[in-house]
Amino acid sequence: MGKTLLLAAIAAVLCTLGAVTSSPVRLDKQNLKYNWINVTDVLEQIEGTLQAVEAKIDETEKNVAERLQSVLQGITDAALDAAAKWNETVAELAEEAQELGIDVEVCILAEESLNDVVEGLEADAHECVATNLESVEQAVAELKAVGDKAHDLLDRAKAVVNECNDSGFFVFACLAGQMPTLHVQAFGLAGEAVVRAGVASARAASLAPLTGLCTVKATAGRGAQAADIVDTAAQCIKDKLPQPKPEPQPEPEPEPQPEPEPEPQPEPQPEPEPEPQPEPKPEPQPEPQPQ
Repeated sequence: MGKTLLLAAIAAVLCTLGAVTSSPVRLDKQNLKYNWINVTDVLEQIEGTLQAVEAKIDETEKNVAERLQSVLQGITDAALDAAAKWNETVAELAEEAQELGIDVEVCILAEESLNDVVEGLEADAHECVATNLESVEQAVAELKAVGDKAHDLLDRAKAVVNECNDSGFFVFACLAGQMPTLHVQAFGLAGEAVVRAGVASARAASLAPLTGLCTVKATAGRGAQAADIVDTAAQCIKDKLPQPKPEPQPEPEPEPQPEPEPEPQPEPQPEPEPEPQPEPKPEPQPEPQPQ
């Protein structure tokens, strides 16, 4: 639904652009007999203005289409990513359950919710771009109006030439009285076309950063929802599948303990040498007393 609305909006813009680009105008050279007052120049100036407007419309059309295509591509990538995740997880688990004869239909119903998320993603992106689309449409409509004026001016100028060609001797006076005014209007339209085309191009260019932001904004929240739906559905199926019994783990063998290294023995210290003792002095003997 969201993608349909976005495509409709794009079609509306491109139709508005294409409405101006009618078949190229060709000057009716057989009616340009009196070129001394630059009738040819006037008509070619008007036709040149019209062609410039049509060229700007083509340029704007291409610009808008490229910007909007980037939004569609971002949406498509996000939708494909969600589908890929579903196929990689849920679909494989569902196939395994089917081989075992296990009913997982209640889990598969989550795919409808995933589709809703993808549609919501498209709607979010469309809502984000819609405001700027209206701005571009308005600018293109204003540019189209200049193209319509140029068409009308060219038709009036050619009608004046045809009318004056039937005036006999008054042809010069007839052309001189009307063609200068048309010439001035042609210059005015040329300037207006430049302005309107600039506005349309600027607004179309403003879609460049917007498209990226809208894609990120739309996919960020919805992407999380899609991932959650896939994870929930996958877990639902896993819970219904037979759980493998854990294999007994062998007891680990005790690791050999390293033998303790012998403690280092202190090196023997040499015994200190005895200090030399002083020799004892003889005690003095008392002298004998005379009798």
